[in-house]
Amino acid sequence: MLHILTCLLCLLPSFPSSNVEGSTADAPCYARYECSSSEMIVGDSLTVHIVAYSELPFLEVGITTKNLKIKGAKARKLPQQPLREQRVRTENGIAYAVVVASYRISSETVGEVVLPALECKARLAIYEQTPYQDFFSPFDFFAPKERKYKEVQQKFKTSTLTIQIKEKPKRSTKEAIRSGSRIV
Repeated sequence: MLHILTCLLCLLPSFPSSNVEGSTADAPCYARYECSSSEMIVGDSLTVHIVAYSELPFLEVGITTKNLKIKGAKARKLPQQPLREQRVRTENGIAYAVVVASYRISSETVGEVVLPALECKARLAIYEQTPYQDFFSPFDFFAPKERKYKEVQQKFKTSTLTIQIKEKPKRSTKEAIRSGSRIV
């Protein structure tokens, strides 16, 4: 009888224990500017988002650089929404993405505007696998458990972004007539 019980215990699947405390996080974080266009007309404005990407879920993310200073343009920070992460497909696979900050940029001169690299800081979560309390209990598998995680801090920088500022296009005669202005 004892021989049969030991054979049955050997056949049961084993569950890995969490050994997260000794491991280091190889979670590459990066951030980049994202906007709808790389061109802007003089006098108009453009919304630019700073989006952070990571292989691990975000607990908190922010920019350590206080103000975005751009030579030849004005930048105004837009109100920030609460942290909402989403899973997106990137060139490196599937990652977590969070909008860190949004800026409205405008310029009154023709030329080129370069958005500088900003420093970001994030807290990431590495979730630990919790072992089952009682393997032979049929209800323990379905019972809700508190997810435990280990926090990891990462610092990273955005890349720079160049925006071309073009002159306002001239109106045609047909557009001027439709607007009701006089043509001399």
